[in-house]
Amino acid sequence: MSINTRLNTVAPDLVEFGKGLSANKRRAIARVVAEWACRETSAMTILDDGRVTLLLEDGHTATQQDRERLAGDVDDLDEKYFTIVEQHDGLDDAGEALQWFRKARAAASLLYSLDADAVQGFCEALYEAQAATNDLDALKSLCRR
Repeated sequence: MSINTRLNTVAPDLVEFGKGLSANKRRAIARVVAEWACRETSAMTILDDGRVTLLLEDGHTATQQDRERLAGDVDDLDEKYFTIVEQHDGLDDAGEALQWFRKARAAASLLYSLDADAVQGFCEALYEAQAATNDLDALKSLCRR
């Protein structure tokens, strides 16, 4: 079965890896990866450490309100990135735009991790985490622990 996911562009081996996992294992790995991305980018403080911890708990089932709030956070973080890029005509010597981009991608990883029992959600959570951290080796290491 072929999966159409952005993860195929950077780590097709992780797509195959995810396809071979149980739904529970995919969810567990995606949540570890999302938490790592949020910590690496300091998105945890913006998203509220306690809220992120609750969303990542094994027994927690995310509500529609949880998903909508997190999707709104992703949109807000993306907007901060785009605003800086537009203000500087695409140039951002200070790297501020990149920091907001990384936080937005980490938050998106967290959002996708909520649906990571499905292969598509798993792959998208991993893709966003690698986009946030730019550390594919660390991502692969986390996945295979």
